[in-house]
Amino acid sequence: DTVFAHYPTPSGSVTFTPHTKDSVNVGGINRAAQIRIPMDLAFANTILALSGTTTLTDNDQFFQFFRGVYIQADAVAGSGSILYFDPLSSETKISIYYRNDASDSLSFSLSFGEKSARVNHFVHDYSGTQVQAALNDPGVGLYTCYLQGMSGVQTQIDFPYFKHLNDAGKISINQAELIVTLDTSANSMNPALISPSNLLLMKLDSLGNDLCLDEYTYSGSGLCAGVEKNASKPEYSYILNNHLQGVLNGTWTDHGLRLFVSGNAVNASRGVVGGGGITAAQGIKMKLKLTYTKI
Repeated sequence: DTVFAHYPTPSGSVTFTPHTKDSVNVGGINRAAQIRIPMDLAFANTILALSGTTTLTDNDQFFQFFRGVYIQADAVAGSGSILYFDPLSSETKISIYYRNDASDSLSFSLSFGEKSARVNHFVHDYSGTQVQAALNDPGVGLYTCYLQGMSGVQTQIDFPYFKHLNDAGKISINQAELIVTLDTSANSMNPALISPSNLLLMKLDSLGNDLCLDEYTYSGSGLCAGVEKNASKPEYSYILNNHLQGVLNGTWTDHGLRLFVSGNAVNASRGVVGGGGITAAQGIKMKLKLTYTKI
């Protein structure tokens, strides 16, 4: 959610129609599909004027001079596109073309590497949408829940009465499976939308921070595993044995779970899933299938 300061006057711009499978001829050589944005010559002259100065001695000094580039898409009337660009590709760079004193045609490139910080920033406007209606009326979320990548909508799941399963005597959970089902009718309204292939489920602490569920922690990596959509059904399922047993045993205070699109910072997929309330349609209703033994 950080907004970065940048110069108001663009250094370059381009209007294009995406052809993601077409190669681009550069200097007589076919390159991978890309966009090439002509930049203001004043920028190139500024870089060339640094020749012989300490600013070009190493990356750290150059970063103090040149903080990076801010690339923004303009709003498009009618149908637009959502495109992915690879910042670590060898094709991603700023190329400066110039002549030396002998009038030789030369070029120099500023490359983006793994040490280059990069971030996506998305702004969403849900005014007049079903999402806005769900935010204004929590009851809507009992019927339908929304999920959107690009730092969009997430869904919180609560089990407010689960701890009372122990009221008649302690139980031992054999299996607890949460099943989340896509609303295919809603997702098919726009065929261009891609339903999430992978959804991530995480537990929340008392401050609302995300924590890995025990069942979905990659050993040593600190990353949580998402669950891929069932190949034969429009659903995702999560095993919650350890998490819910901890809630019953009192070793974990349940603050809810958060469900969101895996790769949320870059993934453009989105979907509608069924809620868990009694008003939810039976075919897409969110379910917790529980098998347990009374102790």
